[in-house]
Amino acid sequence: MRRSFVGCVSVRGVRVVLFVGFVWFVGFVRPGSEGFAAEIPSVLRGPTLDAHNCYPEDGAWSDRLTRALGTKSAQIGIEQDLVWKPGPNGGVSMVAHDEKLTGNEPTLEDYFFKTVSPIAEAALTANAKDTWPIIVLHFDFKTNEPEHHRFVLQLLTKYRRWLTTAPRTSGDAVQQMTLGPVLVLTEAGDGQERDFYETLPVGERMLIFGTVPPVPLTTSDDRETQWNAAITATPDTLLPTGATNYRRWANFGWSVVERGGQKHAGAWDAADLTRLKSIVDRGHRLGLWMRFYTLDGYGAGGNLGWSDSYNFGSPDAVRERWRAAVGAGVDLIATNQYEEFARARTAIHSHGKPEGGGVAFVAMRAFVAAAAVILSISVAAETAPRNPEPQQPTAAVEAAMKQYNAALGVDCTHCHVAGDWKDATRPQFAIAKNMAQMVQVLNAGPLADSQGVRCMTCHGGQIRPARIDPASWMKVRDTQWPASLAAAPDNLKLSMSVETASLGVDCSFCHDPSDWKSQAKPTFATTGRMNDMFEIFPKYMPATARTQCFMCHKGHQKPD
Repeated sequence: MRRSFVGCVSVRGVRVVLFVGFVWFVGFVRPGSEGFAAEIPSVLRGPTLDAHNCYPEDGAWSDRLTRALGTKSAQIGIEQDLVWKPGPNGGVSMVAHDEKLTGNEPTLEDYFFKTVSPIAEAALTANAKDTWPIIVLHFDFKTNEPEHHRFVLQLLTKYRRWLTTAPRTSGDAVQQMTLGPVLVLTEAGDGQERDFYETLPVGERMLIFGTVPPVPLTTSDDRETQWNAAITATPDTLLPTGATNYRRWANFGWSVVERGGQKHAGAWDAADLTRLKSIVDRGHRLGLWMRFYTLDGYGAGGNLGWSDSYNFGSPDAVRERWRAAVGAGVDLIATNQYEEFARARTAIHSHGKPEGGGVAFVAMRAFVAAAAVILSISVAAETAPRNPEPQQPTAAVEAAMKQYNAALGVDCTHCHVAGDWKDATRPQFAIAKNMAQMVQVLNAGPLADSQGVRCMTCHGGQIRPARIDPASWMKVRDTQWPASLAAAPDNLKLSMSVETASLGVDCSFCHDPSDWKSQAKPTFATTGRMNDMFEIFPKYMPATARTQCFMCHKGHQKPD
């Protein structure tokens, strides 16, 4: 079972934020191989382009940042490699690939912060918080002097208004982020967690977030041994620990997916995809964002100042890996080919189609009627003239559409083109079609013995379904967690607390307090059946969609 949803339409690449249909959710919890999985943080809306080495090198390639921003991605990662340059006034952080500076390198503030300032300030003015963060600033510290860390932290403090932050608490449990236009990530270099997190006083805001520490797989310098260790390591070995308040993501080279990495990769096959998905799924179950680097593909003469070790050898070869990474739910996909990836991502989401079809469900006649209307309109739209005469809907069509209007609190032009109702060009139209199919399948399958669901169940009259108040599950975790399970991992506490708060119950609703592993209660079995829905969601939902029990239950044992 997978945590990240893969659908045929992405809002991350084209910024579709309004939906008709079943759900637009961020984060969900469900049983996994380690008990209940941690909630995936909702801040990244991948697959996000992570613009690799997005800075000048050797006095050339000064347009990389403007090129990356020019892809007009709804959310984009910008990698900045940092080198400390000591000076009479203390020193400054330079953007550079090599520790030995030539004198042509720009400062971090001049190159990145001053360039993106108009974008960040405009985002603050617009105050469209549901689109934040729009930039994921990724630091790769090439030198890790304590004074370097202090300088960068002071620089971030200067631009704090832009930043996504989280509270520093006395423990390491993941805390809710307060979103800003920019999210700052760093890796696991020497002293970074100490300087950016451990020394930060409790109650202060964290401005930067790191990775889980990479696991040493071998002490050998032999290349073949290193390749074998990387490709044979299990996902549990690669990711033994999950998210903490500071450690929010994981960063992998491609050699853990294909032996020897890009230069030695063969034809992409099902085993490779299974390997990639297993690693991504493991990370997501642990509450981590997942990044893989660096996926390039070009032929002779195609290198524009990039490291050839990342080259799969052809555009077709890398596009196949890009598709796989998108489908597997990778959150940050690093590449030097910014524009090519952005175009490929759009094509993947525009042309991909979900598997499976609609199944009639008698108990939901009204909703099925609405779904049938959408499906029939979609088919008719393929041959309809571009500027037909306005048509009056039948009573049945009008009644069906009114259900959607009420469920999402929108009017007809949310999905349709006024005056050309069969026009299917709006992204919301395709999403609504897929969601209608999905609800039929859910109601005929996992929910067949229940009251079923409809748009109103989750949306409740608004475009985005209500999301659980973090304070409610934090209260469960902090005040109601059983003393006998005090040593349970943080991700288990988070997951179970979210589920408990979502249904308005306590642990004994599903579990036997005298034997927490017992599966005897009927509610435990019901939970397992509900989890079958998470196998259906990826076939129909947008790639960015994440669901959570609360969206349907809203604090009640049974959804309304």
